[in-house]
Amino acid sequence: MLDPVKIARDLAWLAHSPRLIDLGAPTPATSVLLGQAAAGAAPPSCLLGPLPRLPRLGLYVEQLWQTLLAARGDTTLLAHNLPLIDDTGTRPVTLGELDLLYQRHDSLFHLEVAAKFFLGLPEGPGQPDSMSRWIGTSGVDSLARKTARLMRHQLPIARHVDGTRLGLTADISLHQQVHVTGALLYPWQDGAPSLPAPRGAAAEHLRGHWVYPRALTAFLEAHAIEGLCRMGKPHWLAAPSLEDFRPPGDLIPALSQIAETQHHPFWCKHASGAITRLMVASPDWPSRIGLPPWPPFDPACQEQA
Repeated sequence: MLDPVKIARDLAWLAHSPRLIDLGAPTPATSVLLGQAAAGAAPPSCLLGPLPRLPRLGLYVEQLWQTLLAARGDTTLLAHNLPLIDDTGTRPVTLGELDLLYQRHDSLFHLEVAAKFFLGLPEGPGQPDSMSRWIGTSGVDSLARKTARLMRHQLPIARHVDGTRLGLTADISLHQQVHVTGALLYPWQDGAPSLPAPRGAAAEHLRGHWVYPRALTAFLEAHAIEGLCRMGKPHWLAAPSLEDFRPPGDLIPALSQIAETQHHPFWCKHASGAITRLMVASPDWPSRIGLPPWPPFDPACQEQA
């Protein structure tokens, strides 16, 4: 069972957190999509009862988005996780599914959503400002691959379906949107130059850091970190309460013994009062890196489209 207080905090975070990518019209700012929706949103009932297992972060985020859109007085949520099937051939073919379908005033919208946390590589595929330099903890997913899939697959599949099934008529067209939130975690190496933000990243995107265990103590000292709080899925979104933080000295000894094989996400409380994200990566990470999308994804072309 999930904590309703944490769910409410995550709802508020999602309603106000900035977008991660900005590719022009298809990727509107959070305020355009949600306005003041968080003020009237309550934790969804599907997350409040006993659960057979904790939801994946992606599913959790989709459920929160459903709640936020439904909380807007001028918005009607028509469908979510809508499967798209092409039955024009001899055998039906599943093309995928639409995350969210909603109506606002007289317009119909298809919205794809995600929350992602990518770590930047000082050395890797592409130029330093390439989206391919930003990868997930598994090493397979990347900002480039995720963005390319959203723009090249998730949005176009809706165009291959009978429009009447989506509520389209001659006088109603479908507006398509993508909203990815989360954070980019920049590599920290004492004295090393910072990695630039990737092309296509929103100027307002949230930032954090990642370090290897051997550099953790130096990072904590350099940034005057007074408290740490380990994140637990699916609550990777909103920062915890101040009472959840513990002195770094209480956590580092245990962390040094188990950080050899897995990543550890933390919230950091600075002496200044600021709260930031930190990922402690395993020493041999990344052991593999997924191939960049093909053909290469160019954010500049998307912005001009």
